[in-house]
Amino acid sequence: MLVKKDQRRNFPIDIRHKIAVDLSFNEEQYQKLTLGLSPKEMENRWRIKFENDTLFFQRSWTGYTIFEAKIHKENDRYFINSFYAERNPEKYKITDDGYDVELIKKLIDRLL
Repeated sequence: MLVKKDQRRNFPIDIRHKIAVDLSFNEEQYQKLTLGLSPKEMENRWRIKFENDTLFFQRSWTGYTIFEAKIHKENDRYFINSFYAERNPEKYKITDDGYDVELIKKLIDRLL
């Protein structure tokens, strides 16, 4: 389901922490990423939206942006080489980069 920019609460990252990652996608996968993810039930915790070549990973109940990942294209592939994670402990208590890498991979896999 395509998520529109003004559809819900949208709070940007307060304290940006850059994390390296190495993810790549083909054209079909990229097209799926651009559709985003809108929670269908109260139990779903994440909303993912795509805007200006960037994926925004937001908590569905609060609207807090927890991750922000810019996608760039090289030849016929799309890449995410790094992403930003929220480090404001009032919005997101995790500070483990390895955990965040695994979580963003899991969320992207859910989209694909």
